[in-house]
Amino acid sequence: MVLRLLSAGVGLPLILASVWMGTFWLLLLVNVVALVGYREFYHLAERTGVKPLPLWGFVMTQAFVTDGYFSGDHLEWILSAVVFVPALRIILRPTSRSQAIVWWGVDLVGPLYVGFPMGLALMLRATEQGREWLLFTLMIVFITDTGAFLIGRVFGRHRLAPRISPRKTWEGAIGGFLCALWATVIFIQFYSFPVGMWRSLLLSGSISVAGQIGDLTESMLKRTAKVKESSRMIPGHGGVLDRIDSVVFAIVVMYYAARWMG
Repeated sequence: MVLRLLSAGVGLPLILASVWMGTFWLLLLVNVVALVGYREFYHLAERTGVKPLPLWGFVMTQAFVTDGYFSGDHLEWILSAVVFVPALRIILRPTSRSQAIVWWGVDLVGPLYVGFPMGLALMLRATEQGREWLLFTLMIVFITDTGAFLIGRVFGRHRLAPRISPRKTWEGAIGGFLCALWATVIFIQFYSFPVGMWRSLLLSGSISVAGQIGDLTESMLKRTAKVKESSRMIPGHGGVLDRIDSVVFAIVVMYYAARWMG
């Protein structure tokens, strides 16, 4: 717990400062997070017997981030390349049908899992009220995670996904969700937010659910790879994927919700 608090004491101010200062400073942080996150994903895949194309994954992850910094003008082209180019691997290097599907899927998912949301974060920050959107997203994810952990420890009885993460409970998940809504009501009272109360509650609830799904998704990847942490890069917290598992899903929801809300 001491290591977790010390790491959070360094990492959290750095993240908040990057979001506050603007897209260039956020770009520097996002680049590191995206590339290290993809590297961890690559090693998780390797432990299951699948070897993604490392150079391809790094290039596409970088492409998402760079394009996000330049307002996403080429996002459709990058998405098309991520989907179709890895198919050449299984065509030029024939293998069993089951392996072909898995290899193609891993080459496709890696950049989408890490690079795509990081690019959307930069695109969101570049909007007129992007700072508020991103800070709100991070706040909801943090409060959901904290609320789910504390309430689950005290009241947790019914396991949420025992085959994926035995310690997570329905009581914790619902508690984290309710904490997110409660925090939104308080946040709106003291901060001028771009949308009204009911839309903010709908948004925070969606972010909370998306973040918890992201957490379970990364837990599934680790269980498949038979590891407890994606790496040991961050003392007390594990790897980069262990810290952004909720954020990457939440950012996707936040970005498209913000576009929908204008």
